Amino acid sequence: MSKHVQSDPDPNVPTDLNSKLEARSAMASMSLSDYLLIEIKQIAVQRTLEEMRARLARVFLRPTRMSHQLTPYVRSVTVGDSSGCLGSL
Repeated sequence: MSKHVQSDPDPNVPTDLNSKLEARSAMASMSLSDYLLIEIKQIAVQRTLEEMRARLARVFLRPTRMSHQLTPYVRSVTVGDSSGCLGSL
């Protein structure tokens, strides 16, 4: 456990926010820097919205066996030839 060290607040951090974070770290019996490090680690392991979109695109847009089986049907529908519709499945 780290000791509680009183330090000068960062001038870029609003006083009310600094007070709230110091209170939370005290309730957790942690220094403010240790408390913030844990919070930052929890944020870092979460995927961002852009990372989730990229992952979903990879998962749902990759070819599957079924998509290869449907290729003749899709080609016949887009070309307008109905002779191959579902007959080649």
